[in-house]
Amino acid sequence: MSEERIRAWLELASRHLAMARLLRPDHPDGAFFHVYHGFECALTAQLIRLAPTEGIPVGHRDKVDLFLDRVADQLLEDRVSALWPRLDRRNEALYIGWRGTRLRKPDALFTAAQVGPLLHEIEELLEILS
Repeated sequence: MSEERIRAWLELASRHLAMARLLRPDHPDGAFFHVYHGFECALTAQLIRLAPTEGIPVGHRDKVDLFLDRVADQLLEDRVSALWPRLDRRNEALYIGWRGTRLRKPDALFTAAQVGPLLHEIEELLEILS
C-alpha cells in the first residue's frame, strides 16, 4: 500500500511539472504554481517513505519541517532548505492583491526566466526522490 501511495504522489508531482513546462513561456505565474505543487507532491511521497505510519501534515511549512526533521541525507536536506524560501511565494502566484494603491497581478510578479531554474531544480529533486 505504501509503495502505491508513493508512486501516486510521484506521478502527481511529475504531472505538475509537465504543466509548468507547458505554461512557463506564456503564463509564468501559473507555471510557478505548478512548480510549487510538484515540489510539495515529491515531498509528500518522500514523507510516506520516511514515516509510513505517521500522518502527513496538511500545512505547507509543516510538511517541509517534518521532511527536514526526518531526512538523513545532508545533500537532500540542503537542497530542500535552499528551495523552500524561493517557493514560499506560492500564494503570490494565485491572488490579485493591492500594494498601497497599486493593483498587483500574479502575471506581473513572475517571469519565465525566474521560473525556469526552479523548474529545473524541482525536476532534479523529483529524479532523486523517484
